[in-house]
Amino acid sequence: MHRARLGHLLRQRSRDLYMGGALVAVGAIKTMRTNVVGAGLTVKPSIENSILGLPPEKADEWQRQAQREFALWAGTVDCDLARKNNFVELQQLAFLSWLMNSCLLCNSPNLYASRDFSTA
Repeated sequence: MHRARLGHLLRQRSRDLYMGGALVAVGAIKTMRTNVVGAGLTVKPSIENSILGLPPEKADEWQRQAQREFALWAGTVDCDLARKNNFVELQQLAFLSWLMNSCLLCNSPNLYASRDFSTA
């Protein structure tokens, strides 16, 4: 069998097993998802306060504030264009999609183009 056709067949069978509710297949895939994604990606800001001319206390406060804002954004459905999933759920969905389809496409439109995030 041609390699591309074999890959297509394997992806098709993988999706069928998952969507069809085969308990072993679903359990194995969800266990992999949980073990790989876990608690998901988080942000750990670390700015160069000397380059920015900020005192260490201000830099620490900026980093804490950035971390809080990310946590607020990631914990809601505001991070999803469809407003269905939070950030961890999107990561889990992306991993499942990659696992079952062997490819992944993410669309990230510039939602903040009209907002002013300048530092001046």
